[in-house]
Amino acid sequence: MPTTKAAGILFITPDRQALFLKRGAGGDHPGEWCFPGGESEPDETLEDTATRETREELGFCPRGERIALTRRIYPNENLSGAPADTVPIEGEPVDFTTFIQEVKATFAPRLNGEHTGWSWADVDEPPEPLHPGARVAIRRLSMDELGIAEAIRDGDLVSPQRYENITLVALRITGTGVAYRTAHEEYAFRDPSIYLTQEFLTRCQGLPVVMEHPAGTKLDSEGFHDRIVGTIMLPYIRNDEVWGIAKIFDDFTRELIETDRLSTSPGVVFRDPSVNEKTSLDDGSALLLEGKPSLLDHLALCEQGVWDKGGIARGVESITNGDQAMADEKENMKKEEARGDADAGQKIDKFLTRMDAAFEKMDSLAARMDAWEEKSRKDAEMMADKAKKDAADCKLDAGKDPIAGDKESGEPKMDKSKKDAAAPEEPDDEDEAKKDKAKKDAAAMMDKSKKDDDMMMDKSKKDAEDEARKDSDLRKIKAQLARMPKSHEDSDYEEMAEQQARWDSVYAAFSSRARAPLQGESPLEYRRALARQMQRHSPTWKDVDLRTLTGDAMAIVEGQIRNDAALAARQPVDLPDGGLREVVTSDPVTGRRTVNFYGKGTIFGAMNRKGRNVVGMNFKQGAA
Repeated sequence: MPTTKAAGILFITPDRQALFLKRGAGGDHPGEWCFPGGESEPDETLEDTATRETREELGFCPRGERIALTRRIYPNENLSGAPADTVPIEGEPVDFTTFIQEVKATFAPRLNGEHTGWSWADVDEPPEPLHPGARVAIRRLSMDELGIAEAIRDGDLVSPQRYENITLVALRITGTGVAYRTAHEEYAFRDPSIYLTQEFLTRCQGLPVVMEHPAGTKLDSEGFHDRIVGTIMLPYIRNDEVWGIAKIFDDFTRELIETDRLSTSPGVVFRDPSVNEKTSLDDGSALLLEGKPSLLDHLALCEQGVWDKGGIARGVESITNGDQAMADEKENMKKEEARGDADAGQKIDKFLTRMDAAFEKMDSLAARMDAWEEKSRKDAEMMADKAKKDAADCKLDAGKDPIAGDKESGEPKMDKSKKDAAAPEEPDDEDEAKKDKAKKDAAAMMDKSKKDDDMMMDKSKKDAEDEARKDSDLRKIKAQLARMPKSHEDSDYEEMAEQQARWDSVYAAFSSRARAPLQGESPLEYRRALARQMQRHSPTWKDVDLRTLTGDAMAIVEGQIRNDAALAARQPVDLPDGGLREVVTSDPVTGRRTVNFYGKGTIFGAMNRKGRNVVGMNFKQGAA
């Protein structure tokens, strides 16, 4: 969604008195105290907006140096007057920059109709109710690096923010769910229950931030020294990803973050490979179900990360290029909707087929488990019935008298001989002990059988729950894969390869290379990205928003930018005296490399002799 740009000024005296204006009833936040400011007009810088709005609202604008203090994006407020940060309504978010300007003494403004009052007050005791943006600006005056990091995390300040000798920027440490690793031709699944935890956040404390991954999986002393640019100081969870506020110490990296669209890639190590489960797919790629990593080694800054999931690079939150990212993402979403689900890539189709087979296999397994559970239940019931019957028989036998007969059944008495034969012998203690032991053994066996049945039932239940969880995870993977950007068409690859080759010679003049296209990036987005890197070298087009250009207009502008950049490489104006720029070119046919150096005021220039011109020649004989 596009944003409304706006700006204002915090005027403050040496004794920390600040000017506050009370808003009228005609706009948002009625009755709250704020600083002079308002919305930008087309082709107006933020500082121009702040000074123009100040003149309109105060009658004039004091002269002096203004420094950008805070920049924040917040939704518009509803009509009830509730804080803008809590009750958004339909409309464009507001991108507001507050400048700070010191004045020698207080002054009396001449208000227009937008405000109903004004007051000079100590910044530590501002008038209430205070506008939330003004409150953040006041807090910023006394924030340390932790306070700024927390404000970025909470959305009160945008990323990046400069503080003392560091830049604080929000970086994605890792995503969860499913992603595709192009280098390994495999899908990877990271379980959110492993990464979205307080334990994992604690492991991220002090995580080194490096420029590109080292050659191996882990940093060594040399790699750390060569690549380290900062550290993670405040990790946190955002939706289904782990993010962190990083301290960036390297100025070159800070410039890249502010001008280029970058992403991140975590370096993790699995000491025990058995924690990962890998399944081969029909096309040779694989699905890797990752377990818990044994080491979180580093976080690399890169052009595109695996956890961008095939979309635009979004691992680095930088407001300076965030508008471009939002516009490109919106354009990508429109194209994906137009293509429809029928254009799903062949690789994803094969994977979904494999998932369907897995679901059928699990359904069959679940049916067998159900049948086994039913048999166990019936066996347990039969054993219980038999035990009851045996107990009843014992009771019946105990109620009979072999001499007198059974009174209940009316059985006849025995004759004397039979009576004598049936006369019971004297009780034997050893026989009684055997009978007691037999009873105890039978009871123990029944108890053990019941426990075994309970254990088997519990195991069956646990196995069924595990299978259900795997089924749920695989269905989630299937849904996520269906939403991943589709592969480039062959014609797109050809066009982008041609553009890369065309720009390579220009990038080489600045000791660089034109990057390869990113997964999911359209040819037009790729052309804009390559041109944007060299746009600053074109006096005519350096301030033009390339997002507004398409077709022939884009072709003309990028061609001029390419020519201007090539000229700037040969005639550098940004080098210090005595500096040289190495320009390496290659012959497209022979491949022969030529190295030239360009610069001004070098020691070699002082060695040049002044040029001399021939004005005449004497051919007379005898002339010396």
